[in-house]
Amino acid sequence: MPVSGGINYLNPTDIESVEILKDAASAAIYGSRAANGVVLVTTKGGKAGKSTVNYDFSYGWQNPWRKKSVLNAKEYMTIMNEAQINDGNLPRYSADYIQNYNGPDTDWQDETFNYDAPVMQHQLSINGGSDKMTYFLSVGYFKQEGIVGGNYGRSNYERLTARSNSTYTVFEDNSRNFLNKLNVGVNIGYTRDTSTGIETNSEYGSILGSAIAFSPLVAPYATEAEGAEILAAHPTAVTKDGRVFSLPPSGFQELTNPLAQLNRPSSGKNNSDKLVGSFYAELDILPGLKFRTSLGIDLAFWGYDGYGYEDYLGTMTHTDQSYVTSQMNRGMRWQAENYFTYNKTFAEVHNLNIVLGQSASRYESRNLGGSDSQLFDQNPIHAHIDSAIAPETESSVWGGNGGVTHTSLASYFGRIDYNYAER
Repeated sequence: MPVSGGINYLNPTDIESVEILKDAASAAIYGSRAANGVVLVTTKGGKAGKSTVNYDFSYGWQNPWRKKSVLNAKEYMTIMNEAQINDGNLPRYSADYIQNYNGPDTDWQDETFNYDAPVMQHQLSINGGSDKMTYFLSVGYFKQEGIVGGNYGRSNYERLTARSNSTYTVFEDNSRNFLNKLNVGVNIGYTRDTSTGIETNSEYGSILGSAIAFSPLVAPYATEAEGAEILAAHPTAVTKDGRVFSLPPSGFQELTNPLAQLNRPSSGKNNSDKLVGSFYAELDILPGLKFRTSLGIDLAFWGYDGYGYEDYLGTMTHTDQSYVTSQMNRGMRWQAENYFTYNKTFAEVHNLNIVLGQSASRYESRNLGGSDSQLFDQNPIHAHIDSAIAPETESSVWGGNGGVTHTSLASYFGRIDYNYAER
């Protein structure tokens, strides 16, 4: 059955095979949905024989494969002087000052990157069976820190998976050539994942954008005297362990100290629960003729929870009022299919394959969300909508009955394939 939201809910070690269909025959069955091709993913199944238990563990590290080449402090001052002169102004820094400079020379990429970001995976599976039944059971856990912000909890991914695939032969009678075999199968998979992320592909005030364009003349932290001045003027300036992060010089607009961005008193986390299950039964009616019926369900719950407290990073980047936001979404898809297949070889060279069937599916989703402001304290544990004390007129709610959407699809399909001597 088609699954919405991609295949990132699957544990890669549970995948048996991946097949790409791009021919016209695929479009004949899947219609316009196959315009860009069809990806068929088959998960592992059990094998007859003794039960086998497999456990895999892996632990690795990630690093940025390269850094952008940027100016150091002296090069930066030289370029700034050239810009001043080209604008008809006097140089900003004297030659002696540049030559004898002994101040901050910050490599903001080194300050920002999370070197040796860990990646960890556990995988446990059990499979086995007999001539009449097979089973495959697995659980998996995956955790990854991002190379930017992962050590601050801002770009992390965590996934827990569980799967059960089983088949059962209800009856098999080879003494007759009609209704001689019935197989049934049940596949169920559950995934729980949570993730956080930073803004990407933006040079305007994002963490990476600031790490590349911010001045190397600015130290990550202000001196004690500078910090006192900053807090006197901006009490919500970002701090860490009692130290105040440096503010951007004038003219930097939305570019701010990337370390201050990583330490902002704010957070946002995505969450998702997904249950995908399918049941099928396949009956051998006559030699070469089979009938298969299946029912699949894709049930997903996903949402987002975020909050932020007052802070000050620069003239264009500050939060003046604490806030909280939360949203929940639910989507369910079911699909039922019934089809006949006929495979026959005549005179050892004429191969015929016929498929005839029908399919019906329905998808329904709904969402509900809200936001509010003025949290009553600074404890992140209390950062939920009930803790906001702003007037009701400042809160917002969306979704509910107005957030319901649904689509339905019914189709009939057929296909005939013929080849001569497998050519």
